[in-house]
Amino acid sequence: MSTFFDTHCHYNLEPLYSGKSAYRLKVYNEDPSIEYNWRHHWKKSQEKKVNKAVIVGTNKLYIDRAIEIAQTDPNLFASIGFHPEAYANLAKKNDQKEIETTIAEQEGHLTNLLNNHSKKSIVAIGEIGLDYYRLKKDDEHRKLTIISQQQALKMQLKIAIKHKLPAIIHVRDQGRQAYLDILKILKQFYPSDSPFILHCISGSKEYVKQALDLGAYIGFSGIVTYKNTDSLKEILKFTPPNKRLIETDAPFLAPLEYKGKLCEPWMLSLTGIYLHEVFNVDLDLLVENSHKVFSV
Repeated sequence: MSTFFDTHCHYNLEPLYSGKSAYRLKVYNEDPSIEYNWRHHWKKSQEKKVNKAVIVGTNKLYIDRAIEIAQTDPNLFASIGFHPEAYANLAKKNDQKEIETTIAEQEGHLTNLLNNHSKKSIVAIGEIGLDYYRLKKDDEHRKLTIISQQQALKMQLKIAIKHKLPAIIHVRDQGRQAYLDILKILKQFYPSDSPFILHCISGSKEYVKQALDLGAYIGFSGIVTYKNTDSLKEILKFTPPNKRLIETDAPFLAPLEYKGKLCEPWMLSLTGIYLHEVFNVDLDLLVENSHKVFSV
């Protein structure tokens, strides 16, 4: 059986991190005598041949947890970054100075971490990007939210370039604007020889093709196993085999068999097996791609 490399998961989020969730016990009928913490999930993943994983940070707490977990095992790695959704709340204060101060503080925090931890622990900058999905056209804070997200993205891309680390990029929008803005920013600020990952790929085929031309790796989650994702399957088909990655985004986006339930990291194996059986995806090459993009 092939092994698997989870290029994007959140052992640092509940209910995976501590396992202390009454909601989990109630909904999933789990044994209350077992600690369903990240160590439990990591052990279960290894039993299913998921033997490497990148734990992705989205704010200061989750960044610190990602590093903490990665330092316990040479097969676990951390990615550090600030998620774009955080800037929507900042924008509501309508204080440009506070936004700039916050972004400067975030830059200092990421820089300090990179200066004080080896690349064996921190292998990427992310999850960063643009998320306009919940921004309504008549939202008075829309413009400032978009400006702050773009400022934060550019700051973090510069850090990725300086430290020669790949960027893990989150893009989401109900329309086209976030995808167009990502391409524009990448063309302006990101060197063609610097790798980046489009996490949990979405968007139009044309957008993905342009991103591939810029050097993107494409991350496919359990969503690709769903029955109503023909456009995603088309993207899989035209993505070069050496640019494909797989991820869980656990505890989110469980594959079809567990759709609507908690996504556990071991479920990456289900996505991998599906891609191999349905699309003849080379599972060993997926692992090689993962090692290459993260330089591990």
